[in-house]
Amino acid sequence: GCNRVVSDGYLEVIGRMNRAKAYVISVDIPSGVNSDNGKIMGLCVKANLTVTFTLPKLGNILYPGAKASEVLKVVDIGIPQKVLEDFVFEYETIDQDTLRRLPSRKTDGHKFTYGKVLIIAGSKDMSGAAYLSAMAAYRTGTGLVEILTHESCRISLQCALPEAIIRTYLDEFESLDKTITTINLESYEAILIGPGLGQSDAAKRLLDFILKQPTVPIILDADALNLVSENMDILLESSAPIIMTPHIGEMSRLTKFPSEAILENTVEFAQAFSKSNQVMTVLKSHRTVVCNPEGFTCINLCGNDGMATAGSGDVLAGVITSLVGQGLDPYMSSVLGVAIHSLSGDVACESKGHHGLMAKDIIEAIPKIMQKNEQLNG
Repeated sequence: GCNRVVSDGYLEVIGRMNRAKAYVISVDIPSGVNSDNGKIMGLCVKANLTVTFTLPKLGNILYPGAKASEVLKVVDIGIPQKVLEDFVFEYETIDQDTLRRLPSRKTDGHKFTYGKVLIIAGSKDMSGAAYLSAMAAYRTGTGLVEILTHESCRISLQCALPEAIIRTYLDEFESLDKTITTINLESYEAILIGPGLGQSDAAKRLLDFILKQPTVPIILDADALNLVSENMDILLESSAPIIMTPHIGEMSRLTKFPSEAILENTVEFAQAFSKSNQVMTVLKSHRTVVCNPEGFTCINLCGNDGMATAGSGDVLAGVITSLVGQGLDPYMSSVLGVAIHSLSGDVACESKGHHGLMAKDIIEAIPKIMQKNEQLNG
């Protein structure tokens, strides 16, 4: 790896290697890739295989550096496992083994053992996001899901998901306020707000209502993030635990930095955002990054490009909400939520392919991932 632009003789040598038809093996990291952030420093070796030692470097797994090698192999060089276990790493990765942290179900449990969650989603004649989030929450193991949405979404949601309790409101503030007075927020273990919500006055009223409650964990997604970007101070005014799940464009609106700059420094942006706003951050991209305010960071290695499809983020939000509702702490819920979501996407991709994969396919694969994990953990 390197931290300055490749030049002079090195540039010529790398160019010749890349033009050759030989099988190329890189040791540690392909030359020309910054090992700290995966940036290409002008030009890099295009390796068929990279062999690195003990653990991967950030440059091995973050894009665009990750594309510099077709295959990455991590080999053991004799460092004792006890040393690795005792060492506090700045970063961890999310993969199949991450699911081993999922707690087992209780044989004597009932629906309230596994959480009651509120999903505030959908808007006039737009029920799809609410359905995807709620269905994902149920498939991940939630005991009871309530949906608060616009009245126009009631029938479609009741038909598509009869297991959910549906609460609705009309456009008028009087109707919304009347509905709000019937809701006891303390009765829920987690609250998700944002998928398909829109940015109407009603949406703003609902977001304000949710952020003012002091204790129930809140997951902010989609339109809730866009509303927050108009007044970031409301985050610090809230005392409730908050998880935020922006994609790159939403993070750009939240931070006022261009998307290109964020893409080049996803880890740094996620860490800084979590610390300055005292929230959990799930920064979604080809290498999703999960951070908490203390700086603990996980980088996702699973998933595929077929998951870049409408509704995929709504599914992830539902999965994370489910785990919070089942009693996991917000950071671990975010890490495990990303693992379940991305691994489910990989399973779905096996049958649907990269082009045909849809959000509902990810949901349908969640039980397979959960069942496989149960079998592995006995």
